[in-house]
Amino acid sequence: MKSAARPLLPLVAVVLGFSPGALPAEDAAIPEFRPVPAPDSALDSPATGMIDLRLVSEKKNEITDDEAWWSANGLDSPFLEIPNPLLNQPGQLPPVMPGRLEDGRRVVTASLEGDRPFAIYGADFAQGDRVLVFDAELQRVTHALDFSAWISGRFRIQWVQVIEGTIYASYGINGYAREVEGETGYLAAWNLDTLALAWRSEPLVANSRQFLVIRDTVVSGYGFTAEPDFVHLLNRHDGRIVRSIEVASAPEFLIREGDRLFVRCYNRDYVYDLLDLD
Repeated sequence: MKSAARPLLPLVAVVLGFSPGALPAEDAAIPEFRPVPAPDSALDSPATGMIDLRLVSEKKNEITDDEAWWSANGLDSPFLEIPNPLLNQPGQLPPVMPGRLEDGRRVVTASLEGDRPFAIYGADFAQGDRVLVFDAELQRVTHALDFSAWISGRFRIQWVQVIEGTIYASYGINGYAREVEGETGYLAAWNLDTLALAWRSEPLVANSRQFLVIRDTVVSGYGFTAEPDFVHLLNRHDGRIVRSIEVASAPEFLIREGDRLFVRCYNRDYVYDLLDLD
């Protein structure tokens, strides 16, 4: 389809085995939610498989011409179209992905990207504090994750990727960093099965619509009005920033196509070569 924080508290989650497309009844036997403690310090892992970026082009865009950008560059959106009854849009979710949870939370973001498809749910389209992870064959829910112990109010899970047994997530607010004393725009990583927290990044590294995991690198974007705007390269094993590339305005989409990275910012479009892919 073409288309266009707070200090980290424990994540609580439970692994459920649902039948295809089903959600548990309120009286279903659900294991007790298990709190996952945060680590004392970040890991220090070698970045042997890091990639780098080399600028190919930069040009102004028309701000509202997202659709033209996707089409002109032949890019596929990583986002599944979600149901929107107000606009009479049925969406394009696979049958296994519910549009709503039994508590009324609705799907706000869904994707087939990464090793495992996922869907994020929230009380409204500006929120997101529940995540369902599915098997690669889209037959069942394998993990139901509840972030609500520390995602509330304006905070939300923005994007998720499951890669090689690790679940990466970006979270924060859609607003000025000063409104939350700079505690926003984080990336964090957990072991998907044990829910042991591997790392949390520095703040202000990720508020773009999504991020990418390429080899040992997490490629993210952060920016906002009157704030610095960057594309960041992080070591995916410990969350440390390896390189930050300044851009002219806030990154919105980061899309890989072959050996190139296309970055759609608020008023600029960038193309980078992906280096050290071998």
